[in-house]
Amino acid sequence: MEFADIPVIQIILSNIGTLTLDVNEGSDEDMGQSLIYMLTKDYATDSGAYIRFSIDEGKTIHSMRISVKEMSVSFSSSVTEEVIEYVRNKIL
Repeated sequence: MEFADIPVIQIILSNIGTLTLDVNEGSDEDMGQSLIYMLTKDYATDSGAYIRFSIDEGKTIHSMRISVKEMSVSFSSSVTEEVIEYVRNKIL
């Protein structure tokens, strides 16, 4: 087998069915700036993401899932109409 022209990260990823990247709870880290994301972004497809946010200065943390494949947004817990309106205003 010849691997001389194939990046090591591509060889590793070719044997992984699903790769999930996450940041630590409470972290302000930008996933797009992480080393593992930068190494894998050219060889992986973003199919969705979970986003944690607060509309009241960190008092209540909400979580929603964005699915690129299904073109949908869903909340991971119950939310109020105020939270839904907040998200609509940010997206639209």
